[in-house]
Amino acid sequence: MQATGFVKGEVNRWPQLQELATANDQLLADPDWWPHLTAGDDVAGSQRLCFFVKGDNGRYVDLAEELGLAVPVPTRGIATGDADGDGRLDLAVARQWDAPVFYHNESPSPGAFLGLRLTHDTTPVAGTRPGAGSPAVGAQVKVTTVDGRVFVARVDGGSGHGGKRSSEVHIGLGDGVTGPVDARLSWRDRTGQVREQVLQLTPGWHSLRLGVQAQEM
Repeated sequence: MQATGFVKGEVNRWPQLQELATANDQLLADPDWWPHLTAGDDVAGSQRLCFFVKGDNGRYVDLAEELGLAVPVPTRGIATGDADGDGRLDLAVARQWDAPVFYHNESPSPGAFLGLRLTHDTTPVAGTRPGAGSPAVGAQVKVTTVDGRVFVARVDGGSGHGGKRSSEVHIGLGDGVTGPVDARLSWRDRTGQVREQVLQLTPGWHSLRLGVQAQEM
């Protein structure tokens, strides 16, 4: 997904912004030469949220119109997460000049998925800071399916400027996956020691506590 747009209004100020972009460095260094945007001015105010999907030919196509997401309002941030635990990622979108919006994923055929809630062990360790039960930020999961496909995901909460995601690991496995998959977990315990463990996990949600070992809750 891609957030787009900037200032919504009635008077198009793209020409002035383009003049600034092509000006020489001596003019560009002085803010007095920059466009002075006021109420009613517009810069990309009708651009729409994009939802790109990779096709069989390797090219990406924007399906926002077909999905009902192409509203002509500037968008500034996107957050993803499974809000209701059904295995389908939902969306929250921050917008300018309009209220934020939540999109509930109701895909009729999402395929199988592996969802992991990875948290720190509750066992107290001398000299470490509190954090038991909090998301194990930095933990990595490498999933290998029976047919040899490999997926890698990490706990980070999102790493973009205006993009966030839940601290849960969500991996789409596609159609036809019903049995367990290999999940190689790597993380640092509360002493800083790197740990690794391979688990056989069935599709669906799993909650794991990461300490010296990974333990399913």
